[in-house]
Amino acid sequence: MIFQIKARTPVFLETIAFADIVFNLFIFFLLSFGVLATFEPREQGTFPIELPKGGERVNGKETRPLTILIDASGTVYLERKVVSRSDLKRLVNQELAEKKVKEVLLRADRAVTLDFLLPILDAIRTSNARSVSIETVPLSVIAKKEP
Repeated sequence: MIFQIKARTPVFLETIAFADIVFNLFIFFLLSFGVLATFEPREQGTFPIELPKGGERVNGKETRPLTILIDASGTVYLERKVVSRSDLKRLVNQELAEKKVKEVLLRADRAVTLDFLLPILDAIRTSNARSVSIETVPLSVIAKKEP
């Protein structure tokens, strides 16, 4: 018996289909990561929005911090009332005694010098305040305002 060997057909892998699939996956991941980066929690502060002002009340007492403002001329305001720097510690202790939240928010004009600000920070630090925060403007907001 003589067997005849049939010619085998060569096997080809269609790489065009693989290239198409890889290209589609690349586009999918590129768009997905772009959307994820847009809604990243770290980036939420860069959108120019104005948040509403308000404080919650718990058991009749406000939960927002005690606010101290210092304008460019050096006038100190405690909850919108003008106070002297010498009476600040006593008045802060009185206000904090009435509040549930023992936090102080300091909002100072950028023209205020450090020599003027440090005694005020010392008075707040040695009062009954649990924490002191200094409000600042994000650099992204400053960069948009400056020409």
